Amino acid sequence: MVKQQSKLLNQILAHIHFDKEDKTVVRISFDNVIKILADNDVIVPQKIYETTLEKVLEEKLVGKAQVADGTKWIIAQAVLNTALLLAVSKDEIIAHKIRTNQA
Repeated sequence: MVKQQSKLLNQILAHIHFDKEDKTVVRISFDNVIKILADNDVIVPQKIYETTLEKVLEEKLVGKAQVADGTKWIIAQAVLNTALLLAVSKDEIIAHKIRTNQA
């Protein structure tokens, strides 16, 4: 699992950018991150994930973290850890669809 997490972190890092004008502004390509996660069987409810991740990053970074070489790595860790906490298994999705269709 450690190798898979390292692979995911490296892929996520490619989709985290700092604004050229203001280095304190971070841009994350959520669609690409969601696709990377899904390709690696980490399925997250997109709206909940984005909202939760925004809160986590605001709490952990705004006014507390300095923009440095390791900042992107910290953000990538938060992106992955939040996804792992909110991940839904394929079995849970199938069970939900079955329940929904029966109702």
